[in-house]
Formats: sequence, structure tokens, C-alpha cells
Amino acid sequence: MSLPSFGARHPVPANLLMMVLIVGGIWSGLSLRREFFPEIDPEAARVELLYPGATPKELEESMARKVEDAIGTVNEVRRIETTVMEGTGVVVVKFEEGTDVEEGVADVERAIERLQDLPDESEKIRVLEFEPNLPVVIVTLFGEVDERVLKRGLRRIADDLESLSGMGSLQISGLREYEIQVEVDPDRLIEYGIPITEVADAVRAWMLELPSGTVRSRGGNISIRTMGVEERADAIGDIVVRALPDGQSIRVQDLALLSDGFVDRPVEERFEGRPAGSITIYKTGRQDAVRIASMAYAYVAGRNGEPFPGSIWSSWLGDAQWEAYQVGLDCPEPLPAELVVHNDLSRFIQGRLELLSRNAFQGAILVFMALLLVLNLRVAFWVMIGLFTAICGTLLVMNALGVTLNLLTMFGLLVTLGMLTDDAIVVAENIAARGSLEDESSVDSATRGGEQVFWPVVGTVLTTIVAFLPLIFLKGNMGKLLGALPTVVFCALLISLVESMLILPSHMVHALEGIRRGTGRGIFGFADRFAEWRDEHVVARVVRAYGRLATFSVRFRWIATSIAIAVLTSSLGMVFGGRVEFVFLPVDDAENVVVDLRMPAGTELESTRAVARRIEDAARAQSEVVYTSLTIGQSFDINTGLANPAATSVAQIFFELSPIEDRDRPSPEVIDAVRLAAGDLSEVERVSWREIDGGPGGAAITFEVTGQDAERVNTAVVGLESILEGYEGVYDISNDDEPGQRELRISLISSAAALGIDVREVANQVRGAVHGLEAHVYSADREDIDVRVVFDEESRRSVGGIEDMWVVARDGRAIPLEEIAIIKEAEASSAIRRIDRERAVTITAEVDAFTSPESVVAAMAPDLEALRASSPGVNIDTGGRQQDVYDAFSSLPVAMGAASIMIYVILAWLFGSYLQPFAVMLAIPFSLIGVVWGHWLLGYQLTFLSLIGVVALAGVVVNNSLILVQFFNLNRAAGMPLEQALVEAGKRRLRPIVLTTTTTILGLTPLMLEQSFQARFLVPMAISITWGLASATVLTLLLLPAILVIVDDVVAAIHWLWFGASRSSRRTGLGSGPS
Repeated sequence: MSLPSFGARHPVPANLLMMVLIVGGIWSGLSLRREFFPEIDPEAARVELLYPGATPKELEESMARKVEDAIGTVNEVRRIETTVMEGTGVVVVKFEEGTDVEEGVADVERAIERLQDLPDESEKIRVLEFEPNLPVVIVTLFGEVDERVLKRGLRRIADDLESLSGMGSLQISGLREYEIQVEVDPDRLIEYGIPITEVADAVRAWMLELPSGTVRSRGGNISIRTMGVEERADAIGDIVVRALPDGQSIRVQDLALLSDGFVDRPVEERFEGRPAGSITIYKTGRQDAVRIASMAYAYVAGRNGEPFPGSIWSSWLGDAQWEAYQVGLDCPEPLPAELVVHNDLSRFIQGRLELLSRNAFQGAILVFMALLLVLNLRVAFWVMIGLFTAICGTLLVMNALGVTLNLLTMFGLLVTLGMLTDDAIVVAENIAARGSLEDESSVDSATRGGEQVFWPVVGTVLTTIVAFLPLIFLKGNMGKLLGALPTVVFCALLISLVESMLILPSHMVHALEGIRRGTGRGIFGFADRFAEWRDEHVVARVVRAYGRLATFSVRFRWIATSIAIAVLTSSLGMVFGGRVEFVFLPVDDAENVVVDLRMPAGTELESTRAVARRIEDAARAQSEVVYTSLTIGQSFDINTGLANPAATSVAQIFFELSPIEDRDRPSPEVIDAVRLAAGDLSEVERVSWREIDGGPGGAAITFEVTGQDAERVNTAVVGLESILEGYEGVYDISNDDEPGQRELRISLISSAAALGIDVREVANQVRGAVHGLEAHVYSADREDIDVRVVFDEESRRSVGGIEDMWVVARDGRAIPLEEIAIIKEAEASSAIRRIDRERAVTITAEVDAFTSPESVVAAMAPDLEALRASSPGVNIDTGGRQQDVYDAFSSLPVAMGAASIMIYVILAWLFGSYLQPFAVMLAIPFSLIGVVWGHWLLGYQLTFLSLIGVVALAGVVVNNSLILVQFFNLNRAAGMPLEQALVEAGKRRLRPIVLTTTTTILGLTPLMLEQSFQARFLVPMAISITWGLASATVLTLLLLPAILVIVDDVVAAIHWLWFGASRSSRRTGLGSGPS
């Protein structure tokens, strides 16, 4: 028993299945995890190197190179990126696609553990798995309060937020760690003949707390512990450093001032111009970004005593948002300062998902109206019920497979809106046509009508699935991003096949019975009369007019085909000629902007602060800017949430813009205004302006220059930057090869040995003077607190103070440093970057809204080749967006070729012909006519998503041709002449072909015409599908018959050439079997 027969004869299980799909789909739709884009697994590990006080060069030689060599032995490693700065380094290990990341990280750890010759002063190397982190929202506590008060208040907020289930990971910024500082007076050390190392040793020895075992006595076991000095500044001051022969003691407080404060680290944060501390909340793993943001808003509202910001349903159900509000409301501690939530990126997720949902609803209404105009009311109703059932079933399967609700999966549902209707229309229209036969019962009509188009519908589903397959095989980040789209399409089409072949025939039995026993009264009677008038006066005339056009096209087939080819050629010429420009990803608007500022290495904090505040003030002066947040001395990687090394020369400024719909200027114009208002920034080494919208980011143009010879690399960098400067519209050209910073190099002379002084002793005393010596570490207030022995601030902040310092020998003699060492000032690298174990420099540039980065890079090709030829031993490669373009396009042709072969096999199987599939597949390139002209007329650039739309279009275009050819073969089998069989097949399938095309176009029309910024990212894909499908449908109905006759003409000519005689009949033509 076939599926249509089972559904028509057993309506109860069919309807139960429909109810399961609908109920399960509604529940899944409400519980699906929401995110902006599909989660991308970076397939990478992060190796952190710590060597306090080491120069970048020293760290590179003693640690980075050795770690790179060890990692290079791991088979799964694809790329190694190393960044080394003063005292710290990061090695990013990228694995081959498909690698088990946990296993890869374990292999990297084992390779590093085998290293035995690392510096003793270096800290343990940490290997972390890169996790995709999306910043969702920032919670900031700000006001003119003491730093301790601010820290305690922010910690309490962090504790409350962490107690909420599903809150995400928290990154606290703007606050320093606690530290007890023992600031030694160097003059006192000289007076008493005590080296700073002895002070540190004394503190270390007296603060030691050591368990000494357990005494097992008859009375029980007693633990023995030797207690050290209490971990307080006043107690440390009483520690004896040296006991004198006369019985007196030199204590720490005699040599130093003690303070219980914060780490001497130049980090400060300001919000709206006032001191602040912030908590950035990141979405990790399978967490819901919208849910995280709603909890953060609710908690802040509760702490501020404001009304609950959620819906009344949340309070009734006691969901996560209400729980967060209660936690904030019940907190017994008053807020020490103002508390706000800002930089909410979940608004993009919620806004775009709501937009697509609205477009889907509008598209469904348009589809239903189209069905009402062309089909019987009862038939249109059941087709729409089938559409709703298929969408619910798709959501149910998505939930079961762990697919999230994001921008691309929502678009996939929007695309399938028309496709799902297509299957139902083909089946319902054919059943309705058979229902007009008086000698068949409604059950027989539904069964035979469904069975007649069963294999063609299966073929259309398979060809559409195959057309989307190339998206699965795309490489690089774009492949990971778009991989969810075909999954949604596969689920939707398979559910649609089950619905149209099992559930719909059951409903069509009721529809046919209603039509046959119609009384002519009520809404159904009116609809039936309208349908009769429409079929007689509208449809019949359109079909006759089409028949005349199709006959004319077949008769002048060579002219018709030549015209189509000429239009296709001119359309492609518009692309290659630049009339319709291609950009990989268009420049969009945004509501959050981050400015990363880097001054020349060694710049004082005050100078960095002055420039950063100038940019902050310029941003606050713009009416579109809602909030500004400034961090000086440190920055954070927005993609990972990890802190970059602290330095006095760096700053990071966030500013949040008002909603896009509420302002006249887009974010690029606001950024330009801020840049202009900030004035001359020539003293800045590098400044980058990045718009954060939750999607793929990075500079517009990126190049990577690598090589073993640093001098040749720098020469190539200069040449490449000069090439970029020659293009109009390219600005912010910069590289990450930071100029060296000043360095004092101390070289001990041999005569120092006679005084009992060696390099180790000098190095330790100089290190103690400047960086400080960690005498003790203890845990309190949930963090490790250092007791640091260091020179007083005046001495350690002055270069002259270091040059004039005295070194105390073992016998107590104080010797000027300059008498036993040569002190020279030199320049050292402030940062070293390496790619795949070679020195590397990355060059980035931005382009204005009127310049395509892809066009600039393509135009640079001759100059790049000349530069490569003149730079032996240097590699110049694209990176960033350009590498994404290469990765995506390198795999797309092969995948599309494989998909074309599979489509051919499916069509050949259905038609039983070797040549007919070629004629059908010719409709695919002709769909490009509509794609190009649609972008040109609507004023959009071709983007990578436009090409993805073309890939999706291939399956839809073939579907229309497939069923037309299937009916043509039936006509030929019935004995019709070739040309008549083609025209009659076109007339018979005109209504379903036009209707399926119309429903697909109408389903996407609201999105295509959407003017909101939220939709502009996806509009090019919608244009490709709608306009391409429209042009392909016209050509399918008019050009496909002509092409089929041309193919038959070619076969006849080959037959005459081979056999020397013309065919006496058309039996060996396309319509009579394999050719």
C-alpha cells in the first residue's frame, strides 16, 4: 500500500501524526535556543606563556620557539600563531578541520610537558581549549567611590549573577587585585648594608606556615603546625630582618613603608567619565543569549528597586527572569554606586529573529492569498494547514537534532516557506484535477492523484536537497557558519514529503467530497462559483495565450534560444564589468563600537589617558551615543573574552549607539564624526574602530607577511603598505609590528667577582628594585594576595634612580651599580609575532562605503606579484576576510560540480533518458539573469550570500522543469507529436508551475522589500532566489520546450550523419526512452 493510499483510506493515524507534529513543533519553537549566528567551533587551543620580567626577545628564544617546535610534532596542527610581549606570550594552535579538539588539546599538553629546558623563573605553561564566546551584555557599577568599596560591590553582583542557572561566564574588568606592598627605602638599605633580597628572604621565612605532622598519643591524634607571622601589614613590619651584635634588631618597618592596597598595575576603568568596574557576560556552549540578557536586566532592575521589566507571565510562572529579579530585589546590601546594563548584543538576536518571524508571517499571508486566487477554497485551506504542519514538524526535528534558532536557520525556514507549499500544491492540484472525473470516488481520486505525482515530487525533494549539499562542504569559517542552513532545508523538505504524501491525501478526500456535494450557499458556495468563473474567464485565457507563445517559441526555437543566451551574456557582463559589484560581506550598521588604542611602547599612563579621554569625549559629544566606557592600561579580546597583557600604552573605549531605527546616521558616519572630533591622533601608534554586531568581523583587508629574515619582512611590509596607499577609499592602513621600546641593558664587568658579586645577585637586586620580589602569597577574599618587596615609588619610577642604585655585596658593602656594570640604553622589541615558526607582520586596512575590498585586492594582484618577486624568502598571503573568500570559493566549485552530477543522476532515473536531464539543467544558468538584474534594480551589491542563494535556487529551478518534462513524456507515450506534446504539457502544468513559483516569491517578498537594517544582511540571498526563480520560470515555460526540440534536432542530425538517412519517425527521440 502506497503512502497516498494509506493516508486517504486511514485518516485517523494521519490526523494523529499531524497533531503530534503541530504540538511538538509549537513546544520546540518556544524552547529552541536562540543565537545570532550558528555557533562556530574555532577548533583551536590557546597556550599561555608566563616569564615575569623577561623581554620579548628573551621569551621568544627561551620559551616560544621551544613550545612551537614541540607543538609542531602534533599531527593535527594546521597553523601556529604566536604573540610574545614583555613577560608574557600566547601561542594559538589551530587544528585541521574535523579534529577532535579535546584530543588535540591533550596532544599539545603532552608535547609541551616533555620540554625540560625551560627557564626556572618561568611559570607553568597553561593549555586552554578555545571556546566560542559571544559577549552578550555588560553590567557596570560606577561612581565616585573608593576602589575597595567598588570592588566589594561588584564582587557581590558577580556572586549573585553566578548563582543564576544558565547565566554564562563572567569577565570582571577595571579592578585591581589586592597586594601588600613593602616599599623599601634604598638609602636605608645602603645605611644598614642590607640587600633587598635579604628583606624578601626574611619576610618569606617569617611568614612561612608549615604543617609538621601528627602526634599519635593515647589521648588521640594531635596535628602539629608551625605558624608564621600574621598576614597583615603591621605584623609584617615587626619582622626582624637582621639581629645586630649589640642585641638590637633591624625590622622591616625600619627599612620600608608597608601598605595594604592594590597591585601596582596601571589599569583603570571609567563609565560616563566616572570610576567604574564592569562585568561582561559571555554566552558559552549551549546557553541562550536572549535569556542571559533578560536575566541581567531583571537582576539590575531588582537591585535598583525598579519594576519588573519582564512580562506578567514570567512573574506568574516564576521563570529564570523572575528569579533573577527576586535575587536582585532580596539582596540585603545597598548599592555603593550606580548600576546599569549596556552594550546589549542580544538585541540584535531578538530584533532580527522577530523581523524574520514577522516576514515569515507576512509571507504566509501572501501565499494563502495567492492560493485563494488560483485554487479552490477547500484545497487552499488544506494546503495551508499542510504548510503549518510541515513548519511545526521542522521545528520539532531541529530541536531533536540540537539545531538552534538563529539568523540563518530562520532564513532557511523562510526559504522553505515556498518550497513546502510547492509539494502540497503539486499533490493537491493533481488530486483536485482527478476529482473532476465522475467515475472515481474521492478516496480513489486522492490515492491515484497522489500516486501519479509521487515520484516526481520525490525527485523534486531530492534535487532540492542535493542543490543545498554544497553548503555542507564549504571550508573555512563561512562553511561552519552556513552549515546549519542545509540542515534546516533537509528537515523541512523531508517533513513536507511525509505531509504531502500521507497527511494531505487524507484531507483532500474531505475537500473533494465537499466540492461534489456543494450546495452553492455560504462562503464555500461563493468560493466554488468564483473558482468556476476564474477557470473559465481567466485561467483558460491565460493558458490559451501561453499555448500560442509556446508554439511560437518552439517554431522559432533557434532565435528564442539565441535571444536568451544574449541576455544571459549581457547579464554576466554587468557583473564582470563592475556595473553590479561583488563584495564578500557588505558594510552594515551596528549599535556597539569598540575602539582599541595603542600608543608607542613605553608611553606613560597619563599620556595614554589623555588621548583615550579625548576619543571618549568626542564620542559623548555625539547625540547618537548613549553610553561610553573607557578602560586604560588593558584591553580584552571581544571574540574570546580573554584579557590581553596589561600595558600603560593601551586603552579600550566602548560606546553604545541608540537603536538604528531611532537615528538618522549609520554607525560608519558616527564613527567618522568621532574621529573628526577627536582631532589629530598622529601620536597614536595604532587605533582600530570596530563595529560589533555579533556576526563575522575583522578588517576589510588583511595581509600576512612572514619570513625568517626580519629585515626582509619589514621591507616587504613597507612596500605592501605603499601599494595600499595608492588606492582611493582605503584608509587606516596599519600593521602590528610595534616599534621597539627603550631598554636599559646591564652588563656586569669581570672585576665584580672580586667583590663577591655575580650576575645572579645583581639581577635579583635590580629585579627587586623595579619589579619587586614576591616574598609570600596567601589566599584571602577569594583571591591570591602577594606580599611584594620593592623599592619605593620615587626610586622605581625613575630611570636615573635605577642607574644610580647601589648593589649590596654579601659582606654588607654597598657598591654603586655603575662601578661594577656597564649600563647602556638600547631599543628592544615590544612585541614579536610569529606564524608557523616564522616572524610575521599582519597588515590591515579599512575601506569606505563606496569601495569593495575584494575589488581592491583583485586590482593589487600585479603589484603583489612584483613585490613577491623582489622579496625572496618572504611569504605574502591574504588573511582575514580575503582568506575566508578563498576558503569558501576553493571548495564551492567542486561541491557544485558534485551536486550537478547527482541532480543529473536523479533526473536521468526519473526520465529514463540520458539527454533530457541536460535540457532541464540548462535552466539553472539562465536563472542568473534574474539574479543579476534583481540586484541592479534594487540597488544591492552581490555578496557571498547572493551566491548561496544561487546554489539554493538550482534545486527550485529544476523542480519546475522536472514535472513539466514528466508530463511531456506521458504525452509522448500516449502518441502525441513532439511539439504538440511539449505545448500541451506546458499548458497542463502552467497553473502549478506559476503557483509554486509565486508562492516561493511571495514567501520571500516581505524580507526582500524590508528596509530595516536588521534585514539587509539577508536581502541579497532573498533577491537571488526570488528574481532568479522568476526569470527561470519564464524561461522554463517558454525556452525549455524550444531546447527540447533543439536537442531532438541534434539527435536527428547525428542520426542522419551516422546512418546516412533521416529518421522515418520520432520514436528514437527524447520522449520514447533512453537516448
